[in-house]
Amino acid sequence: MDIAIKILAHVVTAVASVALALLIILNGGFIEKPTKIYTIDATTAILGFIQTVDKDMADDAYAAAVIAFQAKLEAEIVALAESQNAIVINSASVLSGGTDITQFVVERVLVK
Repeated sequence: MDIAIKILAHVVTAVASVALALLIILNGGFIEKPTKIYTIDATTAILGFIQTVDKDMADDAYAAAVIAFQAKLEAEIVALAESQNAIVINSASVLSGGTDITQFVVERVLVK
């Protein structure tokens, strides 16, 4: 379980990093300003992943699966943000106004 906590922290950090990078890029004048704000709940995303993995999986295989999930999640978030001219922010950072895409993104990642 200790590894799950470390991995969860890593995924949360990664999602927050993607959101921050998008925020900097979009507000730095490098590309057109977004017209929409989407949010993602990193905790819900990782819990969705945990519910789908084999509980008897070896730690090394589990760590590899988490890394693969993280990469797919980041790619899906970036693709959605680009296609919708939107910015995606961790829902913990948004008080109101964003559209939550957590379930949509997690389902797309877990199906692929």
